[in-house]
Amino acid sequence: MKTSHGGSRAGAGRQPGSGRFSGEPLTQMRIPSADKEAVIDFVKRRQAARHAPLPPLALAPDTEAPGLEIPFYANRVAAGFPSPADDYRDGAIDLNRYLVEDASATFMVKVTGDSMINAGIAEGDILVVDRGRRATHGAIVLAAVDGQFTVKRLHQRNGRLALIPENPAYPIIEPRDSQEWQIWGVVTGCVKKF
Repeated sequence: MKTSHGGSRAGAGRQPGSGRFSGEPLTQMRIPSADKEAVIDFVKRRQAARHAPLPPLALAPDTEAPGLEIPFYANRVAAGFPSPADDYRDGAIDLNRYLVEDASATFMVKVTGDSMINAGIAEGDILVVDRGRRATHGAIVLAAVDGQFTVKRLHQRNGRLALIPENPAYPIIEPRDSQEWQIWGVVTGCVKKF
């Protein structure tokens, strides 16, 4: 005797392209229970970073642009005393892949000012900022303080966050109760032209 329960039915189940991860391939994995909250937090931050609007004047990488591979020589170049030259080409580097880990969470901004000069960041440099990375103690971050953007090193001082310049001529920025703070992303690279 056949029952009307069980088995597959036309149109039943979650429809393709629906739900939180519409269109993205999914994978199942086992993790220790102790890491569950950390993994959930990481996924939420990555999703939020991908969908957050870019700051004004930010440049987003063109994810459709063809790669441009530049010859790469594996030998080291001495910045001190000269060393014997080697003309062996090791391969090629695509700067898009070298600078950008996650294109959907990455943007670039142009630096004004010299508050980060001792970290090697100068006026006119282009910073690569990843919104998907977690801002940790010591990271260089793009932050908004009361709607004004600044690049500084993130530090924890006396249990509170602070934005530290890499130039002694600039003050440390510590949050006041009346201020609105937001970390826009972690600086992962700096592009310079001479």
